[in-house]
Amino acid sequence: MDRARAVAALRAAVEQGTLPAARAPNGLTGDTAPLLGQLAPELRENATRRRHAAATVGELGPRAAMLVPALRAALSGPDVPHHAR
Repeated sequence: MDRARAVAALRAAVEQGTLPAARAPNGLTGDTAPLLGQLAPELRENATRRRHAAATVGELGPRAAMLVPALRAALSGPDVPHHAR
């Protein structure tokens, strides 16, 4: 499979809502849009998924600035240990 077809297949997987698939186009092409779009809903999921999403936001740094409000909300949830807030 050539690179363009692989990226297209990954983008289709992103639409299915998988964070690993959303990370792949960023790694291949530097395109953060699919990843940023998937991170926002992940930050509202259960603690494990929020933790993975928050770590990914941290890896993206300033490129994920638009997600700061969602990240703050995720870190202030009732199931977040007090020391992590």
